[in-house]
Amino acid sequence: MDHSVGSADVIPKPKTFSQFVAGISMLVGGIVLVGWFLNVPSLKIVLPGLASMKANTAACLALCGVSLWLLGIAGSSQASLQKLPAIAARFVASVPLFVGLATLAEYLFHWNLGIDELLFADRLGDGHSIPGRMAPHTALCFVTLGLALALNHVETKRGFRPAQFLSLAPALISLMAMLGYLYTAVSFYRIASFTGMALHTAATVFLLSLGVFFSVPDRGLAAMFSSESLGAIVLRRLLPAAFLVPIVIGWLRMEGQKAGWYGTEFGLALMVSVNVTIFSVVIYLSSREIDRIAIARQETARALRTSQDGLLAMNYTFESVIDACPLPVVTLDHESKIQVWNHAAEKAYGWSWLQVKGRPFLLAVGDQREELASIIETLRQGNPVSGIQTVLLRSDDTRVSVSLWAAPIVVGSRGFSGSVLVMENATPQKQLEAALEVANRN
Repeated sequence: MDHSVGSADVIPKPKTFSQFVAGISMLVGGIVLVGWFLNVPSLKIVLPGLASMKANTAACLALCGVSLWLLGIAGSSQASLQKLPAIAARFVASVPLFVGLATLAEYLFHWNLGIDELLFADRLGDGHSIPGRMAPHTALCFVTLGLALALNHVETKRGFRPAQFLSLAPALISLMAMLGYLYTAVSFYRIASFTGMALHTAATVFLLSLGVFFSVPDRGLAAMFSSESLGAIVLRRLLPAAFLVPIVIGWLRMEGQKAGWYGTEFGLALMVSVNVTIFSVVIYLSSREIDRIAIARQETARALRTSQDGLLAMNYTFESVIDACPLPVVTLDHESKIQVWNHAAEKAYGWSWLQVKGRPFLLAVGDQREELASIIETLRQGNPVSGIQTVLLRSDDTRVSVSLWAAPIVVGSRGFSGSVLVMENATPQKQLEAALEVANRN
């Protein structure tokens, strides 16, 4: 289940979101701890009458934020697992994990481990819940979040990442708590007479869960959201609507019924019809956009095929021109290995194309080798050479005087990629010059 992608334009966004969530978690936890330290109730409770965020909860949120932030610094590669930030992230994540497990043990076995008011005394108790003790479902959230942060680097052979699946549990628990506050359903954020999950606790835990889920956006299940496939695009467009529309429409329907504008049956029918209408519009707009993207990709692929066909035709033309040239023509790659060796070169130097393909250009003899190396270096610097006299060696060890013309091959940002050499046999010309010199002497 490896949906890895290499798009640099897409992946940094979820990573930035995770770092942002880490900062929010540290900020919320820090502000609430300041509220406990200064005994400012407004910093512990969002609105009067709601559950307060306990000091242990605030500390665990801040530590989870620190762990997530350190994981973002360390990176997700195997080489980064032993770096100090990654090790520190796992160590910090173990504290909320331990506090969550200890709190659940207190609830299950009726213990008092002395951790509930370890940081600050709780004077905001409601009279029946245990002072300073976080809600049981809050403790469960920290257990799963701590495990997810500690196991953030683990990936199975089939591409599953346990941390991503673990992060879904606190997301669901905190979402139910927020819906409980929105719809005044107390049982959604409070279990029996125990401490309830505070509203700002639920919101921060929900964001933390998403931050952990997208901390490694190019691997596992998160890659389905961060890739540029059509399925990922549909998912990113429809999921927010599927998440927000029913919640908002349901709340509006409930408030309208409370205000006496309509009864239960009319309100239910109104909610269903509005949901159907909105989702139909969202699906239509998404389908139109997906269709536009698909057409654009098809046109890009068609243009690429046309460009490749054109390049292929140019290559064949280039090879035909070289083969038709009466002078020996050789092309070298950036390592001075022979890539093209035309028919004229075969006749002039006695080696076939198969014999020299991929081999270094070592036809120079004696002192001429240093001269040839100097010519290649000149080409590497992007400068052509013209009419240089040198001596090359044939396959039968016969020396041939040649005039050499050469130019560098420069490909875009890659720079020097090779060179083209054109050689002309200078022996007849030298023989003619020698004969003329003898005739002049006589």
